[in-house]
Amino acid sequence: MVQLLIKVLGGDLRQKPKVIEPKQLASAYTPKNSPIACYHVDSRLSEDIQDIGRIRWGKFFRIFKYCLEAVWCRFRHGTTAFYYVPAPGVRSAVYRDWIVMALCRPFFRKLVLHWEAVGLGGWLETEAKPFERWMTRRLLGNADLSIVLGPFYRADAAKLAPKRIEVIPNAIPDPCPGFEKEILPRRLARRATRARLLAGEVSLKPDLETSGKEPQIFRVLYMSLCTREKGLFDTLEAVALANQKLFATNSPLRIHLTVAGKFWQESERLEFDERVAQRDLNGSGSREREEPVIGFRGFISGTEKDLLFRESDCFCFPTYYAMEGHPVSLVEAMAYDLPIIATRWRAVPELFPAGYPGLVEPRSPEQIAGILNKFIEVDQGNSFRETFLENFREARFAKRMETVLQECETE
Repeated sequence: MVQLLIKVLGGDLRQKPKVIEPKQLASAYTPKNSPIACYHVDSRLSEDIQDIGRIRWGKFFRIFKYCLEAVWCRFRHGTTAFYYVPAPGVRSAVYRDWIVMALCRPFFRKLVLHWEAVGLGGWLETEAKPFERWMTRRLLGNADLSIVLGPFYRADAAKLAPKRIEVIPNAIPDPCPGFEKEILPRRLARRATRARLLAGEVSLKPDLETSGKEPQIFRVLYMSLCTREKGLFDTLEAVALANQKLFATNSPLRIHLTVAGKFWQESERLEFDERVAQRDLNGSGSREREEPVIGFRGFISGTEKDLLFRESDCFCFPTYYAMEGHPVSLVEAMAYDLPIIATRWRAVPELFPAGYPGLVEPRSPEQIAGILNKFIEVDQGNSFRETFLENFREARFAKRMETVLQECETE
């Protein structure tokens, strides 16, 4: 989201720090003669996903280097506001924020905190030691502006007593502007073919051109960090249970799961490999298919990611991750108008209409399996594409961000 913010303000992430003059602002998102000028310090500390959360001396040197760059912007360009993405409730990350705030905050007139990671307020109340609570409130408290991802997180941010809290959900550029012509016809054809199969019709040939190969296979997509708390293993169990029911009822339909993402822990990768090799997930329990029920794609992006969303029939993300915020993967699934299975966890239900049937309790593969068996038969007609266009496009994000940043500066 920082990358998107820099983009919509007209910035260039390849340069650090980068001055963005008003005349360079993207006219599609900001008014002419906007007073905003943006300077970006790329402050990445971890080398890869396995390095996240590890304490290394090299990270301390990088922190000081990045802080010096930020202070240089303050004196070189007269920057007045310090924009920062604070840590979740993780002790090592909180200590990092102490260093950054101690070195940088005294030099800036305004502090803007953008809470992409969540849970710090709760951690201060339940786990932090007294001196940690005092230090965190001293260094990060009383911010001029706190930006949260949804109404659910207002209370968490309020524990640090900011002067103002604004709700701005995550957003993305439209990944499929040609949805109506390029994706919707195939999606409708696959649904129609499954309905005929359930009604007893056997021939699939008339629909193969529009619905793609194997329309009898309901393709479920899991795309996120591959961890237990993000719901990966619950999804595996749910697919196994759902296929067992389809097999037991002699249904002509089957479910296939594609997993896309990186593993954080090697132990979970080994557990994953062991689980998908078992009979109920490796295809040996199917009468028609001998290929595995699970496909693992690893980290994907660009055209490969776009194609995977286009070819999927459902998106499953049953997270109960302690620091879950506003998952961009759910926004992407909405952009492609996929039926979604998600958990009643933190702010996730706020993304969906009241009474949406695809929400389950955390750690409930049986509930997920039940919904998969319903979704494979019934067109939900949720119009998530419309929800995305109305609420989660980058233009809306850009306009809202620019407004609150300007108001913060003038207060």
